[in-house]
Amino acid sequence: LSLAYQDLSIRVVGDVAIVRFHWLGESEAIPEGKKSSTNLHILMNWQKQDGEWKLLSRASTKL
Repeated sequence: LSLAYQDLSIRVVGDVAIVRFHWLGESEAIPEGKKSSTNLHILMNWQKQDGEWKLLSRASTKL
């Protein structure tokens, strides 16, 4: 099992942040032993509310 985040980009403008990264993962199903991989581009939008960051939306695209 492995998981990696690559190409992280964070842009903050005032109380809003846009976060982008690639999610690369590998896993193995048990008991079959079948391996699978995941390659996604993730986009998240955050907003600072009352001093705390809140996730507004998250989208992923399979690559």
